Amino acid sequence: MKVLLAESDKQAAESISAALKMCGCQVVLANTAENCLMRAQHGKFDLLLLDLLLPRSPSIDCEEVLRQLKDMRRDIKIVTMAGENTRELEHRIRRHGILCYLTKPVLPSLVRELVLHLRKRVIDSGKVHLSQL
Repeated sequence: MKVLLAESDKQAAESISAALKMCGCQVVLANTAENCLMRAQHGKFDLLLLDLLLPRSPSIDCEEVLRQLKDMRRDIKIVTMAGENTRELEHRIRRHGILCYLTKPVLPSLVRELVLHLRKRVIDSGKVHLSQL
């Protein structure tokens, strides 16, 4: 499974990346919204873990990042991560068709559960591709 991890906090990125790699995932890092969009445009990813508070230019907010990602890759599975959990933010973000909304800190055990769950869904659907395993 190829994962784009968009996280600006170095320690969080290292922890999440290590958990993904322990599950056999190939991980590509992005530390800004613009970098995330560029990598998503030029690469094929099975999953995107997106920090909603990535550094970005003033003209783009987290919902615009989600819109652009979905326009580029309609089939990409997106899991968002936020340091705060307000009902308003979660409601706004869920409208963009994300798989999951996580509150930080994101524990490595949760990352592993998420990857295992996604792999099971792919196998159960009968659509097994090597890049997804």
